[in-house]
Amino acid sequence: MEQKQAQQEERRAYQRAYRAAHQEERRAYQRAYRAAHPEKFRAYRKAYKEAHPEKVRAYRKAYKEAHREQRRQRSAEQLVNKVTSEQVLR
Repeated sequence: MEQKQAQQEERRAYQRAYRAAHQEERRAYQRAYRAAHPEKFRAYRKAYKEAHPEKVRAYRKAYKEAHREQRRQRSAEQLVNKVTSEQVLR
């Protein structure tokens, strides 16, 4: 039993090291897959949101808190752009 656990731990360590060493390759593959299969990715996201609404809410709340200043700045820029475009139309 101990030997099996040791082998499992060794395999996990190898997998962690591989993922760390090939992180950019893996990300590029994931981006390419998402671009090639948008319907599958949308379905996955929808299913995850329905299955874990509390996690999604918590993530959004944490993101909003962490990026509060960026969101304010973006809102101010959008307001300026809207006012400017309305003045041009007149």
